[in-house]
Amino acid sequence: MAKYTNLNAQQIKQIGELYDFEINQYQPIDGGAANSSYLLSTPRGKYVLTVCDEKSRSQVEITAKLLLHLEKHNFPASGVVPGKDKGLVIDYEDMHVIMKKYIEGNVVEQLNESMLNQAGETLAKLHLIPSPEYLSNKHSYGHEMFSEVIGPNIDIEYETWLGGQVRYLQDNVLSSYPGV
Repeated sequence: MAKYTNLNAQQIKQIGELYDFEINQYQPIDGGAANSSYLLSTPRGKYVLTVCDEKSRSQVEITAKLLLHLEKHNFPASGVVPGKDKGLVIDYEDMHVIMKKYIEGNVVEQLNESMLNQAGETLAKLHLIPSPEYLSNKHSYGHEMFSEVIGPNIDIEYETWLGGQVRYLQDNVLSSYPGV
C-alpha cells in the first residue's frame, strides 16, 4: 500500500462518525500508488476508507463523481458512500477522504488467459460508457504536455529521447486516431 497517511484508531473512529458508521475493525489495505486505504468492518458491512494523499479536493470530487457515473452505468466499480452531510468527499484534518463500498477479492499479480479475457471484456464495456462532460480530455502525462517538457534543457538526454518518441507517435500512431 502507498502508506502516506497513517491513521490511528481514534482518527478512524472520528471519520467513521462522519459517515454514521460504527467501526468494529480496521486494517490498512495493500496496493495503491497515491492513496492510503483502510478496510473497515462495520455492522452494516465492509467499506474502504481512502485518504487521497496526492490529489486536490477538486480532483477527489471528480474521482467520486466518476465512480457514481460508473455505478449508474452498471459498471463493476467501488460505489461511493456519501457522508452524513450527503457529501461525497469529506475533509478531515486537512485530508480529503472518500468512503467506498468494499468489493471482495484478491490482488492477482499474474493473470491467466481466462482472467485476461475477462479483463478485456470489462475494458470493452468501460469504453462503451459515455464520458461525462466534467472529465478532461487532456492529462498531465498525455502527449499534449510533451512540448512543455522538451526544451528547458533540464535533462537534455531525456528531452532528446522524448522528442524522438513524439516524432514517432506523430508519424505512426497519432494521425490514425480521430480527434488527435
